[in-house]
Amino acid sequence: MNSGYFKTQDYTTLHYRVTGVGQNNIIILHGGLGDSREMSIIIDNLDQEYFRLIQMDFRGHGRSYHGEKNLDYNLYADDVFALMDELKIETASVVGYSDGATTGLVMAYKQPDRIKTVVAISPDTGIAGWTEGTNLDHTFEELASIEEMRADYQSISPEPEKFHQLLKRVKALWQSEIHLEIEKLKDIKAFCWIVGSESDEFIKKEDLDLIQKKIPNSDKYLFFDLKHGELAPSVAELSIGNDHVLTSILKG
Repeated sequence: MNSGYFKTQDYTTLHYRVTGVGQNNIIILHGGLGDSREMSIIIDNLDQEYFRLIQMDFRGHGRSYHGEKNLDYNLYADDVFALMDELKIETASVVGYSDGATTGLVMAYKQPDRIKTVVAISPDTGIAGWTEGTNLDHTFEELASIEEMRADYQSISPEPEKFHQLLKRVKALWQSEIHLEIEKLKDIKAFCWIVGSESDEFIKKEDLDLIQKKIPNSDKYLFFDLKHGELAPSVAELSIGNDHVLTSILKG
């Protein structure tokens, strides 16, 4: 494993990590308010001799700096493409969870020839795709008061004083009307596997249906009883008979 920092197009410094020595590049993207550590179970369940696994902490998350720009999914996608350029990766597949899933789909329609496969674990089209019971004002008030979360952020962030800035920017991102440009989904060339749950407390099943139907080469898999935060570990460990599903999809 090796890790380091790179500069984005606007000279923001972001952290990345590369695991594995394979010839098949897989970009693995975490969810909002998390960091690359939450995707370790994906790393652990993929063959590091066959795959080369690349992780990046989004702006303000984990070990990455915040930069001056407000967050949006096009910016996230551009940052990942900048990392691919830095590492001289022409094409890759993407495994993304939540914000990482939405980012992977944006990447797939922004530069269709560079993205081979997208495993999108609970993406969304925008705030209208969230469940009616979602109250982000209440959610973020609670998050701001969780000392354990603040302490963890401060223990690894290069800008530990900016915890509240991260909360403010992610809240604005999640509340934005458009996360995915729906009509652009038809431009995606990659095979996309859309994964969700009937019991996701944040993302409507109907929003996942809409995403999957708009992508020409796609399929959908729904768990029945999993909450949002349980989806990535379940995808990582999902097998049908002797077939490890994630591996099979990434191998094509």
